[in-house]
Amino acid sequence: MQNDHLFFPHNEGDDLEERYEELLFEDKQFFTTKAIVPKVFRARIEKIKKREEAFRRLTSIATKESFEPAQLLFETTSDLHQNYLNFQKDRALVMQQLYRAQECQVVIALIEQLLNRYIAYLIPWQTNDEAETDGVIISKELDPTNLYNALKSFSEAGGINVNEIQTLFFNGKSLLETEVKRLSLLLQNENQ
Repeated sequence: MQNDHLFFPHNEGDDLEERYEELLFEDKQFFTTKAIVPKVFRARIEKIKKREEAFRRLTSIATKESFEPAQLLFETTSDLHQNYLNFQKDRALVMQQLYRAQECQVVIALIEQLLNRYIAYLIPWQTNDEAETDGVIISKELDPTNLYNALKSFSEAGGINVNEIQTLFFNGKSLLETEVKRLSLLLQNENQ
């Protein structure tokens, strides 16, 4: 088909399997280096699906790799510190499998699994507070070490859920307030 060249970009004479591997590497880089923004990740998945279909039509090569879902903890709790730790463990498991993936179908399945887990992670961060969100960039994740330290300090101050951030004094309070706004906006964006 003529559209196959649009969805699976390549030059005349290219080794299509080698080109497939190059594009797969670019996809892995995208998903491992970008902040998780579900709508952006889903748009990339749709692009990959079209490219995968075009590649299969151009080469008549069948999918070889079978997919075993990552065995995620998928434990979500209102305890923000524990929720963060659980999510980071699950994210690391998905990323390990992502690095080993050899076909787009596996990458797609893993990222969809990660997105489902991420949405569950976002829920305890929601607040009914109508805080000012100007200047909050949803695609800019906080430094993980700084976020971990702020959550640890919050937990040591007796904090558990999102509503206690405003009432307690701890190191990194403004950082957590910013993260609450960012994650709340992400979930609102997802639900629109």
